[in-house]
Amino acid sequence: MKQQELKEFISFFIHNKTLNQSQKRKVVSLLTRDLSPSITENDINIIDINTENKNLKKVAKVDRHRSGVDVSYISPKNLQKFLWEYNQDDVLKYTCHTIDSDNVIKDICEKCNVHNYSFEKHLFLIHKRFDDLLSHFKKRGIFLDKKMITLISVYLQGEDLNGNNNVTWSSNKIKDNWSSENLAKWASTNPQIIPNPGKNIATKQHNEGYSVPKAFISKITEDRIKTFSELIIFFKSQFHIRRDNSLQAILEVVNKNLSDNVFEISFSQQHFNKGVELFTDIDKLIQAYKSILNICKEHKPESEEFVKLELSLYDDIDSNCTKFCIHHLNTVYRRTMNSAIRLGERHSDLIKNQINGLCDLIIEAEFEDQNYGTLNLWDSSSELRCLPLDKNITGVKYILKF
Repeated sequence: MKQQELKEFISFFIHNKTLNQSQKRKVVSLLTRDLSPSITENDINIIDINTENKNLKKVAKVDRHRSGVDVSYISPKNLQKFLWEYNQDDVLKYTCHTIDSDNVIKDICEKCNVHNYSFEKHLFLIHKRFDDLLSHFKKRGIFLDKKMITLISVYLQGEDLNGNNNVTWSSNKIKDNWSSENLAKWASTNPQIIPNPGKNIATKQHNEGYSVPKAFISKITEDRIKTFSELIIFFKSQFHIRRDNSLQAILEVVNKNLSDNVFEISFSQQHFNKGVELFTDIDKLIQAYKSILNICKEHKPESEEFVKLELSLYDDIDSNCTKFCIHHLNTVYRRTMNSAIRLGERHSDLIKNQINGLCDLIIEAEFEDQNYGTLNLWDSSSELRCLPLDKNITGVKYILKF
C-alpha cells in the first residue's frame, strides 16, 4: 500500500463517527505500530488537524452580532432542543434516569444484540448514541453551547471534546463518569448487574449498583450523592428544571449561601410557577443570576439599606417562551432612555460568559429621566433598541427569556 493510500486509510478510521476519542487514539497506536514505519503518529495528527481545520473554516466566519460584544449570537432554543432530544432518546435517557424495569433491560439487551445485560456493550451503545446526536445537530448547522456539551461528554465518555481525559464535570468537579476505570472494574466483577438500578431492580438483582468512591454534597440541591443511581439523578439536576427540581428550590440554596447580606429576596406568590419545566444549563443560569445580583447591588441607591428583589418564573404563551424575571424594586435605571443603548458594551462579559446560548436578556426599567422603556440587551436582533413601555413600572426588571 502506497504512503498516500495509507494516510487515506488511517483518515477513514480517525473520522469514523461511531468511534469516540479514546477509541480513535487506540486505532492510532495500532495503525502506527502495524501498518508502516513510514507513517508516524505525528503524520496521523496532521491528517486529523487538516481535516478539522477544513471543518472549522466552514463555521468560523461568524460576524460579530452586536457592537461592543465580540461574540456571535446563539439561540437558547438550540440547547433546549438538544437536551430535550437527549432526554427522549431511548438509550441516553437511562443515563439521566435509573433503570427500574425488566422491559427496559430487555430493550437495552436487544439493542446491544446480547441475551443478558452487558455493561461494556451498553456503554458502547451510549457513546454511539451521543455521537450520533451531536452529529445530527452539526449536520443541521445548529450551534450549541460548548460548556453543557463538554459536561455531557465528560460524564459519558470521560473526556472533553478535545480528547483530554484529565477533566471533571459540573461545579462539584466530579471525576466519576460512565467511562471511569473504577466503574469498568466494578462491572467486570459484577457481570449482568445494572450499575444504576431503581428500587425494584436493585431488590431483584440483590445489588444497589455501583457506589461512587467518594460521596459528596450537590451544590445545586444539597443532596448527598453516594451511589451511581444517585449520581444519575444528580446529572439530570444539571439541566432539567421541573417540579421536583424547581428553580425556586435551587435559588433558595443559592440565596442562603450568598456571602453578602445586602439582599432582601422574595418569590412572587402570583407569578413564580414551581411547576415550570425547562431544559437548560442550570450551573450557567446560577452564574448569570449571581452576576445580575451584583449589578443590582451596584445600582442600590445610597438611601436604601437593602437591595429588594422579587423573582418570577412563568411560561409566556404569547411569546412561546419561559421567562425568569429578577425585579429590582427599590431603584431606577441611572440612565436616560437615549443613553441606554450604550449598555451592551458594559455588560459584554455577562453576555459572553453566561447569557449567550442560555437565554435572551431583556431589561424593562424606570429611567432617571422618568421615562419607562424596554431594552433588548441580548437577543436575535443585531440592533440594540430602547422602546417605550406602554405601562409604568417600579424599578428595573431583568428578564431572562428561554
